[in-house]
Amino acid sequence: MNRKSMSLVMTGFLWSTPSCIEGLSRILDIGNTFNAYNASSTPEDADARAMQSDWQVVGADMASAVNQYQKADNHERSSKK
Repeated sequence: MNRKSMSLVMTGFLWSTPSCIEGLSRILDIGNTFNAYNASSTPEDADARAMQSDWQVVGADMASAVNQYQKADNHERSSKK
């Protein structure tokens, strides 16, 4: 999967992405008070969002594999001419 498609699909959406300052402050967070999660209204909603995200990653991987195959196939065909 290329970096562009990786940035479009987030597999760990339940975890928030800290800023640089938050990341540095976690070094001193002895009481583990900075843990924050992206909340869902129900467990079923969280599961549905996780499954959707997982399948988006699978789809992006499949698209990447097809593109790589097509490029290799086109290169092979052009080298035979």
